[in-house]
Amino acid sequence: MGGQGLSIAQSRKVIELGERRAAGRKKSPRALFQCLAGQEVIDDEHVFPHLLAPRGGLGLLVGMQDLGKSILTTSIGAQLTKGEDPFDGLTGGTEGPGSVLFIANEDGDPRGRFLKRWRSYKGDDQRMGYFHRLLSLPKDGPRLDEGIREFEESKLQKADLVIVDPVLAYAAGDSDKASDVRRALDALQDVAAQRKVSMLCVHHPRKGAATRTTGELLEEAAGSAHWANVARTVLFLMRNPADRAERWLALAKVKTLPEDQKATLTFRLEDRAGLPHIAWGPRLEQPLEEIRRELAEEAAAPPRDVGRQRAAGYLAGVFDLKGELRRSDLDRAQSLFGVSDRTRSRAMKDARIRHSGTDSEGSRWELDLEALKQTSGECL
Repeated sequence: MGGQGLSIAQSRKVIELGERRAAGRKKSPRALFQCLAGQEVIDDEHVFPHLLAPRGGLGLLVGMQDLGKSILTTSIGAQLTKGEDPFDGLTGGTEGPGSVLFIANEDGDPRGRFLKRWRSYKGDDQRMGYFHRLLSLPKDGPRLDEGIREFEESKLQKADLVIVDPVLAYAAGDSDKASDVRRALDALQDVAAQRKVSMLCVHHPRKGAATRTTGELLEEAAGSAHWANVARTVLFLMRNPADRAERWLALAKVKTLPEDQKATLTFRLEDRAGLPHIAWGPRLEQPLEEIRRELAEEAAAPPRDVGRQRAAGYLAGVFDLKGELRRSDLDRAQSLFGVSDRTRSRAMKDARIRHSGTDSEGSRWELDLEALKQTSGECL
């Protein structure tokens, strides 16, 4: 070009190229400082008092697959749109109907299973939105914020609750790496604070948590400990080990709830017109950690011989009928259940059977029935 400089078109291309390169560069993170001198204290504002995070905060629902997490979150959202309490009367409901936005990708087309379930729970369509764009946090935090804003503008109402199910599907990076988890959670936290919504994130427990019955619940969320540390509330969903059809909803981290109200909620899934519905059961007043510890001790105890248990149960039945036991009864129990002399002696010891004397018909044994019931378990 012989020293004549760039043409206008060439100059524009250089400028556009420079702008694209500048936009592609990663900006160094800046520390943001805020002076709090003279600022007024802001009280937490809750959608559902205690159990969900306050507006501008994050909550976590942790549970294994096939426990009904999506059923529970859909029910929570439906009850919110009606101004009702979805937690068996524990929160007292809301001051009026609210709005909920679902960010989910596990149910496929929302017009299928999700919408059938929603309408079965009698949720208000006009107060519900479904956001099914692919997100990668923290990069897509602005897109999420835009989606909530679009929802509010289209519905002409404020969003109250945003449910992210599952949160791992939208978090970029390594879920075990604290820095990656923190960046994703910071993006969600920023959006929640900006839009003044309560955000409930559905998460999975770490491997083996479903079979463990000891340990702190807050340590069982998969990945980095930041998942539970950042969340304002953590609800843990698990099966009752003694009754697989019953679910336990533990309040693992609910600091605002009075101690005398921190009971574990229980529910079952009932089929109604081909769709699962939540049927709340009695609450567990005993602390969940105590229950889990007792179950662990019971599971660790060496199992007693089945024949021994059955023999003890048979002897209890005979005693109920006759009021005493004879040598012939003991021999018959041994023969029926194929136990050895040694096992029979152990069963007698477990059952607190004691020799009470001898008469014209031979030896006689007495039985402490209450002790037998405690040692023979289900066989009685």
